[in-house]
Amino acid sequence: MVLSAQATDVGVNRATGPLFKLIKTPQQMVALGEKKLIDHIKTIGLFRTKAKNVIGLSHLLIERHGGEVPRDHAALQDLPASAARPPTW
Repeated sequence: MVLSAQATDVGVNRATGPLFKLIKTPQQMVALGEKKLIDHIKTIGLFRTKAKNVIGLSHLLIERHGGEVPRDHAALQDLPASAARPPTW
C-alpha cells in the first residue's frame, strides 16, 4: 500500500522488481537508506514521500515486530499505510 498510492501496479512492479531482488528484510531497507531507495523508486509518483514512509515503516517493523511482518490482522492494520482493501470483483 505504501508504494501503490497514486501509481499503477505496472509502474510499481517495474520500479520495485530490481529493488526487491536486493532487499529482503526491513533491516536491509533501513541499511539501504532513504536516498538510495529514492534512486530505485523515482519513477513512481510521490517517490520522496513514499521513500520516507517505507523507511519509517521498516523501522516500526523492526522495533515492534522484530523485523517481521505481523501475521495478525489487527497488528497489520495498526501499521501506518495499511488498510483493508475491498475486493475487486
